[in-house]
Amino acid sequence: LSPIGEDHGYQHLWEEAKSSTANDIFQMTWFNRKNFFTVTSATEKNDEWAYVRIGANDPNFNLRRDPGLLHNRTAKNTLFVNTYESHGSYDYASEIPINLFTSVSDLRVLFHSVDYSMVQFTLKNGDQYQFCISQNNKESDKSHSVELDGAKVEWTGPFQLIKNQN
Repeated sequence: LSPIGEDHGYQHLWEEAKSSTANDIFQMTWFNRKNFFTVTSATEKNDEWAYVRIGANDPNFNLRRDPGLLHNRTAKNTLFVNTYESHGSYDYASEIPINLFTSVSDLRVLFHSVDYSMVQFTLKNGDQYQFCISQNNKESDKSHSVELDGAKVEWTGPFQLIKNQN
């Protein structure tokens, strides 16, 4: 193993594996304390992923060897979008996992500017949601609008979750 970097804390992370993005989304599921968890990330071409573990260059050998996941992107202005889902469980007595798969099938950035961001996620059952956020105005009574594919999306307040009609 070798450290993933030389400074800014990266010198304390062992690089266990590294890959680049092949799809529009990245998903990773893990199991912890009888429950399943999935992170879904919207990706762009040339995004890099690194599986890391704490403990490199530890002079006192007092860092816990916890694992981690790094999402790297080279860009001047970018938006990282992730969903974290807790789902399912495992019954040790019957040795049967219940609901071990994520319900998120797609996640994408629809719009991103200095003032507004809009993301969309789709569930495996076909339900689709848009999350709109004002980056600069947090007033609860302020109206916002964004033009998206020739249609105007409007909401009031700093953010809004909108369920799309199927």
